[in-house]
Amino acid sequence: MSIITRFIRTPFIAAAFLCAGITAADAHVKFLSSQPAKDAVGPSPAEITLTFDHATTPVSAKLKDAAGADIAALGPVRADGVTLHYPVNRALSAGKYELTYRATSEDAHVVTGIVAFTVVENAGK
Repeated sequence: MSIITRFIRTPFIAAAFLCAGITAADAHVKFLSSQPAKDAVGPSPAEITLTFDHATTPVSAKLKDAAGADIAALGPVRADGVTLHYPVNRALSAGKYELTYRATSEDAHVVTGIVAFTVVENAGK
């Protein structure tokens, strides 16, 4: 291959790799919102939802109380497009809670986070 051919091909090859990189980076999943919302104060939720900007596959989730103890109250997760639904199988007593989650996007990018919220008795009544 001549030097001229290499010189002409190099920018095209570099551009192809850059475009491929941009496409892959765009597929990284980002957390958008939750219900209850981060730092919300309210009644015990019947369900905790996490919404992302891309469809995700749930990997794990744990609900912990203020002391850091695991609370066995989450039912099986249901993925619905960009939203993960975690049913809460029993009423949570008043106090602070954290849902820690781990999920993956279509490109296997892992996203983790914590949603903290507080349950108060008789909220909204």
